[in-house]
Amino acid sequence: MVVTGATGVSILSYIVLNCIYTSKFNSQIANIDTDYQFWMNYHQKTYKFIVTVSRLFSFKMIRLNYSYLYGFDIFKTRFSNPQAVRALIRNYSILHFVFSSLPILAIDVIIILQNMGVLYLGLPSMSVIPINENKRFLADTGIVASISKSAKNLAKEYGIDS
Repeated sequence: MVVTGATGVSILSYIVLNCIYTSKFNSQIANIDTDYQFWMNYHQKTYKFIVTVSRLFSFKMIRLNYSYLYGFDIFKTRFSNPQAVRALIRNYSILHFVFSSLPILAIDVIIILQNMGVLYLGLPSMSVIPINENKRFLADTGIVASISKSAKNLAKEYGIDS
């Protein structure tokens, strides 16, 4: 329950940060920067695609604007004030780490410590033992051997040859 709630909050904060970033980018960069507006006029479909992908998946996709990907002109954006763009991305990257990645990392550490027996929070264990590990455990403890001996004894008792 705690894990699901914290993960949900992390995912929700990630989506909210994407939406806030793209709206800030549009208001602070796209509407003010003259070099970027010049690029937007020639590449309207690319601009809409990059902003949509940034809003839905990751605000860091805005970097496609100036990535010079494969040398295509659509990815050769110039900014009048590149420091403002970098500052905006840097600030939101820090916010993304604090509100989205850090809670998930903390949950992972708590689960590891709880499964090691170092930390007890009264929560059920989150570990899953693979089937192969269960078979190995059963074989090591002799449970499988005793089951197979019992099966052979029963087969002899009822006259079934194995």
